[in-house]
Amino acid sequence: MYKFTGKERDKESEYDYFGARFYDARVGRWGTIDPLANIEPSKTPYHYTSNNPINRIDPEGLDDIYYKDGKEVDRKSSGFWDLDWLFGDSYYVQSESGNVEYNGGLYFEALSEATVKQFAGWNKVYANWESSYSDEGFMMRFFDAVLSAPSNSIDRYEYVLEQAPTNGKLDQKRFLKEKTIYVYNNIAMNQQEAGNAIFGSAINFLGIDLGIAKIGGQMYSVYANKRFDEYNEVQAYMIGYFNFNSSSLFFRNRKTEAFR
Repeated sequence: MYKFTGKERDKESEYDYFGARFYDARVGRWGTIDPLANIEPSKTPYHYTSNNPINRIDPEGLDDIYYKDGKEVDRKSSGFWDLDWLFGDSYYVQSESGNVEYNGGLYFEALSEATVKQFAGWNKVYANWESSYSDEGFMMRFFDAVLSAPSNSIDRYEYVLEQAPTNGKLDQKRFLKEKTIYVYNNIAMNQQEAGNAIFGSAINFLGIDLGIAKIGGQMYSVYANKRFDEYNEVQAYMIGYFNFNSSSLFFRNRKTEAFR
């Protein structure tokens, strides 16, 4: 039997089965504690969608997420006099965790136009992706990329050469989802861009020279995709590379400004 939640309801307990947990629709609470409760210790482990079911959903009984209904993302059009036309329009993704305030709402600035248009129909904003250890979380995917790498610096270059191509250890975007927007360093990224951010962080950790990595990446892109990497793709792994390095201020704690 399926009711409002769209999940199968157990006839004996009257709970709805979400996959990770059972939900009691009568009181708006889970029947067991949140498996990821350690990520947000300030909240009760039985809460449903952070007590905000109007704007958030929890499709699997794990992370509750902001739900976007498919309408156009807000955009700050470029203007000649403020030189925005050099870089194009800025796109903003609405999220209650966003760091940009505008017109009564909160937003994250998107890395590029491709962030919101490359994979049309996205419906999830993963606001805490950068610190998440879930299966598709940045921390989980980063450690999966580097844990099996050799300790010798020369061998690490060979490791990158072998594992960077499609389906290699450094190709972590295959674990991410096309319908999700991932937030890293207050920047909203699509699946492709977020995967590149993981790659950039990994090569920094492995001690790989960024210039050599960029040349190698472009050569592989020409071979595999018959084109050079797009600007936003390069920006993504540079953001991952420099943000991972705590001694660097480049791209670190990126600030955004309200719409003008």
